[in-house]
Amino acid sequence: MTTTTISIVIPTLNRRNFLEKCLRCIAEQDTVRLTKVIVVYNYSTDVPMAHFSQTFSNKLNFLKVDGKSSIYKRNYGASHITDDYIAFLDDDSYIDSSWIDCLLNEFDNNSTTLAQVGKIIWCGKLNSLRSQSLFSSVLPLMRQKTYDHRHKIFTSDEYSKEINNFFHLGNLGNVKHLSTHLSAGNCAMSRELFENLGGFDINYIIQYDKELAFRMLKRGHAIIYNPNMIISHDHDNSFKRLAILSVKTPKYQILLQKRYPDLTKFSLTNTETIKLTWYEHLIKGLINFINKGTLRFYEKNNY
Repeated sequence: MTTTTISIVIPTLNRRNFLEKCLRCIAEQDTVRLTKVIVVYNYSTDVPMAHFSQTFSNKLNFLKVDGKSSIYKRNYGASHITDDYIAFLDDDSYIDSSWIDCLLNEFDNNSTTLAQVGKIIWCGKLNSLRSQSLFSSVLPLMRQKTYDHRHKIFTSDEYSKEINNFFHLGNLGNVKHLSTHLSAGNCAMSRELFENLGGFDINYIIQYDKELAFRMLKRGHAIIYNPNMIISHDHDNSFKRLAILSVKTPKYQILLQKRYPDLTKFSLTNTETIKLTWYEHLIKGLINFINKGTLRFYEKNNY
């Protein structure tokens, strides 16, 4: 009988409603092999500590850090884990009823699997969109199409072979699903691997999960896409979020391109065929316009 164990790290900041739903989903799982659920927070005045501590039978831990980013919170939470594996969720990641079993089964049954990324479904896709306006649904739908595209191409044998050849990962046995991405809101990996890689790079405020994925691949470690490791996610539908990402993302794209020129090129090439509607093309055009302007600014200033 296997004794493989796992702990989950969740960063949060004043989002009690999201966090409570996230924790309820975890509490409904078979948690025999789940050692800890670590919630890392800062400046939060409404973290539901007492309400859930009894539910998790001392498995739930709340760690407070002051003035730190979500990347730091993930690393800090991971530093308190001694299990075989670490899983990372967002506070608005709602795991499927068999999520823990699915990811642990993959680790148990395939000794070459050291890192996994799961399937992400926008909560809006699970409900009727009739009550949602075009304004509030178009951005999450575009983001979901990106996720769906990744899921589709990463489950083909041809693409798996192409990735294996490109990254020179060696003999992976019977591995069927390979990925070039990690999502910090739905991934799991060997604790030893995470520690050996040095955790998430805190210099990447955005795309830090992609940077960690590239670092893994560069060192010859495969990332497995597990289609049964499903979460539903509340994609942010605000234009404030869009504006922030449009301005900040190019800066970190430049960093990724400089550090991993080959990997970045390959990753971008395989996400250019996503089919969009006319209004999604309009929004994407606006985003690209802002991105290009920001890129020129950073390049001009020799960032």
